[in-house]
Amino acid sequence: MSDISDDHHLIIPEFSVRFWGVRGSTPAPGPHTVQYGGNTPCVEIRAGGRVILIDCGSGIRAFGRSMYMAPGNQLDLLMSHYHWDHVQGFPFFGPAYHAENKIQVYGPPVSTGGSIEDVFKNQMVPPYFPVPMDIMKAEMHFDEVKPNDQFQIGPVDILAKQLNHSDITLGYRITWKGISVAYVSDTEHIAGKLDSNVLALAEGADVLIYDAMYTDKEYLDPKAPKAGWGHSTWQEGLKIAEHANVGRFVSFHHDPIHNDRFLRQVEKEMQLQNANACVAYEGLVIGLM
Repeated sequence: MSDISDDHHLIIPEFSVRFWGVRGSTPAPGPHTVQYGGNTPCVEIRAGGRVILIDCGSGIRAFGRSMYMAPGNQLDLLMSHYHWDHVQGFPFFGPAYHAENKIQVYGPPVSTGGSIEDVFKNQMVPPYFPVPMDIMKAEMHFDEVKPNDQFQIGPVDILAKQLNHSDITLGYRITWKGISVAYVSDTEHIAGKLDSNVLALAEGADVLIYDAMYTDKEYLDPKAPKAGWGHSTWQEGLKIAEHANVGRFVSFHHDPIHNDRFLRQVEKEMQLQNANACVAYEGLVIGLM
């Protein structure tokens, strides 16, 4: 497993994970978030010749720009849920405007009713957005995924499990040739026990991407507790990683108030407990094969 710096000459491994957006809640651009980045969630997984994106926060815009010179792309998009920080980048996703591209979207049922397609369309109407989704010319299909579903994207196996978050939220385990990546964001840990659904996704995974929005101190702060807000901590994530024998733990979905200095300190503290732990940053590539 190796990290590769972000540049225009990357040689992408056969199976890789690349981070385009790592923030939760809202983008956090500025001089204090340069190292880790300020875009909301978007993770690219390449495996078995397929390009699989997970979530389309504001980070998907930069990913889309990286695809412009490759017409005719088949892209698969897994949605964890439809909170705004996970869908807000879609109207700015360049490849969706090109007729030669094909986009397959998978996501959980919409808790308020309606279709997955409606979720994307409804954020692209006045007064929220100047042009409708109909202007996008890519061939798009939308498929519903239920908790515990198992399916394939080409040769890649996908397992979906429900997470402990508001609305219907899914975590995913992506497996190819016996190598697995678990994506667990957004979720809140269960006090005093390990979440069986999270364990099912993480068991023996080579990489666990985990919602570590808070520290234990922030989560339990008596003056401003975060319990019930639908997110977890890196300390709880490391418990999952240890119990599930995870190869590498990656903290993710950073609080927008956590600046570079704060996250550098978090990484130091994590690595005192687990040398294979790291804090996700925009441009991080983890090669698996």
